[in-house]
Order: sequence, then structure tokens, then C-alpha cells
Amino acid sequence: MESHLAQKEKIESLSTMSAGVMHDFNNYLSAIIGDAELGISCTEPGLKNQQLETVIDTAICAAELTKGLSNYLGSGCMKFEKLKADDLLLPIQSVLNSFTDSDLNFELDEDIRDTRLYADINALRSVVINIVKNAVEACEDCQERKITIKLSNFKVGLKEYLQITVTDNG
Repeated sequence: MESHLAQKEKIESLSTMSAGVMHDFNNYLSAIIGDAELGISCTEPGLKNQQLETVIDTAICAAELTKGLSNYLGSGCMKFEKLKADDLLLPIQSVLNSFTDSDLNFELDEDIRDTRLYADINALRSVVINIVKNAVEACEDCQERKITIKLSNFKVGLKEYLQITVTDNG
């Protein structure tokens, strides 16, 4: 009984410490995003600074990852919202491309662009990012890498679902 109580207290203190680390980490990410945005604003109008935009996108994904950890620890909450299917991939394409030098191909079925879904976008994006990371690792020894992310609809009875397919040649 005493060992269970000690274990429970240890887990609670770990959760409290993790929440503090996540808070500090998000503060660092805010500084990174702010500096990258300042760097972009200092460039000549019309010039695209893809590297700084990738820094911003990656930092935002890292912030979303800490939010997911916070949800898991019980100190946050999932935020379900109605969104369009193409909102899933478009904001994270540069982040996904930064993982690999492979030919990363994004496919959206034409009929999917206006498909609405109800989901926690951050959790869904984290899933896609992790699956793509796995695909990159699977293609490690391939001479020519190819990874495709495809969004499509499928129906089961009267209900319509979004299908996310990640394929690789690894």
C-alpha cells in the first residue's frame, strides 16, 4: 500500500514538473517564432524567406506537440472544431518537407477540398507528422525516396469519413 502511494506521488510530481517544463518550452518557442517573424519582416517586400517560414511552422508544430502532451497529462483539453480537410496538410507542408530530402508528394482528391471534418486539428496534425517521420525512416536505405500523403473520402453506410493514406517506397 505504501509503495503504491509513493508511486502515485512520484507520478503527480512528474506531471507537475512536466507542466512547468512545457510552459518554459512554449516561452522559448514564442521567442523563436517572434525572431523568425521579425527576420521575415526585415527582408525586402516580395522576397520569400522559406527557411524562416519553416522555422516558424516547425516551432508552431512543436508548440502543438506540447499542447498534446499537456492534454495527455490532464492539464489541457482537446479542442474539436469544424474544419476543411485541406486545412490539415497545407499549414504543415513545409514542416514535413524539412524532415527529408525525398520526393514528398501531397495529393488531395478534388472532391476533398470542401469536405468538412470535426476534429482536434493539432492532434490530427501530430499523427500525420509522426507517420511521415516513420515513412522517412522506412526509406532510409532507398536510393530514390518517394513518400505520398493522400486525403480522400470514404463512406460506411450513411457516414462519410476522411481517409489519410501515407505510402512510401521503403
